[in-house]
Amino acid sequence: MIAIYKTLKEKEIDSLEKTGNIFNETEVYPRAKFLRKIMKIPYIYLLVPKIIEKIVKTSYRQSPEGFQIEFVKADRNLCQFNIKQCIYYNYCKKYEVAEFCDIFCSGDDVSGAALKPNIIFERKNTLARGGEYCDFYYRIKK
Repeated sequence: MIAIYKTLKEKEIDSLEKTGNIFNETEVYPRAKFLRKIMKIPYIYLLVPKIIEKIVKTSYRQSPEGFQIEFVKADRNLCQFNIKQCIYYNYCKKYEVAEFCDIFCSGDDVSGAALKPNIIFERKNTLARGGEYCDFYYRIKK
């Protein structure tokens, strides 16, 4: 995505919008569609906080050059964690396209919204939007 964005940017084409559209069509919208389908399974939402905790711990491995994740709370009703260092943000900065990282963050927002109505997803901060960390909050709606 970064290479596509940089290429379009060099050609002075609406690079941020066009690359965002490509990312959404190929990655974000299919993921959200899948999540909406899964969320139709009766009572599956009761497993979501623990599933998210497991996914984050196994898929987003911490490393000095990659992710630094701090779990605030993880139980059967809530999964709350902060990403203090993000590999996507680091690479966007490294390749001098920090403005592009918000596209990745927007994908999280779309995916989180796909978990409604039984799961509440909230986010107040992201590194790409000027926050000190990216906060993720997934809670079962009572």
